[in-house]
Amino acid sequence: MLACLAPEIEFWETRLQATLDALRALYVEHDAYDDPVRALAPRLDAYQAQWVTWRDAKCGFEYDKFRGGSMGRITGADCRLYETARRSMELQDLIEEVGL
Repeated sequence: MLACLAPEIEFWETRLQATLDALRALYVEHDAYDDPVRALAPRLDAYQAQWVTWRDAKCGFEYDKFRGGSMGRITGADCRLYETARRSMELQDLIEEVGL
């Protein structure tokens, strides 16, 4: 099961990074025309860092619920896959929102 999850996790992590980079670039472009106090690019970076901390804590807890058992590795990996994919889609929605 882990061998199946690993490539998909890698796919979503790569997609998440590309989407984050694209959104950051849009925000930097828009931030240039606005008051620096309202700049969204640095806020996005802070938000993303906090999200990573949250995801790792959540998925770590999913792993720990099985107290070291083999199911913990599977549920932890599944959590990472799900949350990373969900975050990637959330950032994609923000890109579409900026383009409106």
